[in-house]
Amino acid sequence: MSRARARGSAVAAVALVWILDPRAAHAQAWVSDLGDGTIAVSAQYVRVMKHLFSVDVGGQVDPGTGYLLGPGNQGYFGDITEYSTSVSGEYVPVKHFAVTADLMHVVARYRGLSPESVFDNGDFHGDLQDMGLGARYMVRRGILVVTPSVDVRFPLTNYNVIGHSAAGTGLKAATIGLNTGLSLESLVRSGYAFANYARTITENVDGYSLDHNMVTAGGGLFLTGLLSMQAQFQYLDTTDGIDWWWADPGNHLHHQTVAAKALYRRLGASAGYSVGKRYSLALSWESTLSGANVHATHSLTLGASCSFWKHRTYQAE
Repeated sequence: MSRARARGSAVAAVALVWILDPRAAHAQAWVSDLGDGTIAVSAQYVRVMKHLFSVDVGGQVDPGTGYLLGPGNQGYFGDITEYSTSVSGEYVPVKHFAVTADLMHVVARYRGLSPESVFDNGDFHGDLQDMGLGARYMVRRGILVVTPSVDVRFPLTNYNVIGHSAAGTGLKAATIGLNTGLSLESLVRSGYAFANYARTITENVDGYSLDHNMVTAGGGLFLTGLLSMQAQFQYLDTTDGIDWWWADPGNHLHHQTVAAKALYRRLGASAGYSVGKRYSLALSWESTLSGANVHATHSLTLGASCSFWKHRTYQAE
């Protein structure tokens, strides 16, 4: 395989998370070459059938609906279905320095006996959600890369933030991250590992600090020059917020989405395939393993990207 073709496949493979979830762009350790860029689109399907609480609710019955809760901290309050689409872009204007932008549209529906707003009426409701702008700079030391990053996110519209079918939180946020990547060529041919830490600073709500910490770790493998696979684990913990179980049930805005003291652990896997030198397809699955004050989400995402770069002459290795 030529070095140029291998380089194109590698860039596509290590960008799997970015293609599939532009909100995670700040967590990518590797940066492409000067003048490189990528435009990506993705579509995601999310299903929620459980709410996760901070206490064991097994055996208890919700008085308003008659739903039997449990096992453990899980509670069924109806079905939530969400479809989202995103458009994102990345460009490297300076060597080792990348800038990103993305925007997202969300369509959600709730069906159940516990509506929390007029939007939880069994119909789909769509909103243009948030826009993100980010930048990161990669420092390489042999097989290790260390990439500090910053990302800002803000609502584009006054979208619905109330109820099970809320499109988002409607809050401005800034994320500062430290991302690391490591080549595992000496152990596993065409393998790599990564670990990222991010601190997100979010608007306070009624005196609650909703800042949160996120840790992501995982690894991937190039099965061929065109096909790659990746797996990752993610942990998020919010500094403060409202506990769903003990919250005032009439305070729907804060109780359900905006000011929750969220904690979760999620596992995900993805695969990417390069179609020619410039085009890539990616597919991912993610599931919530455990958490508190969050929806137990299960998602499937399909993404496609087109890359462009300056013409370069590579010498044979």
